[in-house]
Amino acid sequence: MLGLNPAALEPLVLYYWLYPKLHLQPVELRGGWQSQQYKKKSRLHYHIAVVINYLGHCISLGALLVAFVLFMRLRSIRCLRNIIHWNLITAFILRNATWFVMQLTMNPDVHESNVLWCRLVTAAYNYFHVTNFFWMFGEGCYLHTAIVLTYSTDKLRKWMFICIGWCIPFPIIIAWAIGKLYYDNEKCWFGKRTGIYTDYIYQGPMILVLLVSSYGPKCNTLFQLRVANFNN
Repeated sequence: MLGLNPAALEPLVLYYWLYPKLHLQPVELRGGWQSQQYKKKSRLHYHIAVVINYLGHCISLGALLVAFVLFMRLRSIRCLRNIIHWNLITAFILRNATWFVMQLTMNPDVHESNVLWCRLVTAAYNYFHVTNFFWMFGEGCYLHTAIVLTYSTDKLRKWMFICIGWCIPFPIIIAWAIGKLYYDNEKCWFGKRTGIYTDYIYQGPMILVLLVSSYGPKCNTLFQLRVANFNN
């Protein structure tokens, strides 16, 4: 989810989104039977969303770990394409792992205290979140090269994709952390204040690689077709 930090269905977000709704009700509803019913309903919705969220992350992490072990054990299938797959899976695993760390260590009290370690956890989560998008972009670059420039894949090297997937996101998150430190240094760098757009420092590159991955190959194919028609 690009609009929230972290994803929209996390327990901490649910805590602030579901429970405060009780205080937004008309005054006559706050003290009576309707208030209790609304509170129970909100609590039920909260717990259901938390269970679904944890279950989804557990299933995802389990499947990713199985895939990781298979790529690690089957040395016969190791090639540049599968190395890229392996690194993408690793980025997903690390993102899920930091998500669990956030859920097990952070609570509203820690969130309000804004201690150093919780800011570092949020920064690590965002770093691995960005690496997911850049490794997907690396996958797209390799596949595009393999399809359009068939005989050019031999020129591709592993270090190129490591730079794309692991290295480029690092200065992006460093810039985001500096922006948060000076302009939005509160609540464990979770979310954003009105009028402060530091989160776009890392969300912008994610959106950009999505747009390039979606429309770049199409534009290149159309360009090559036009060139071929012109030559004919």
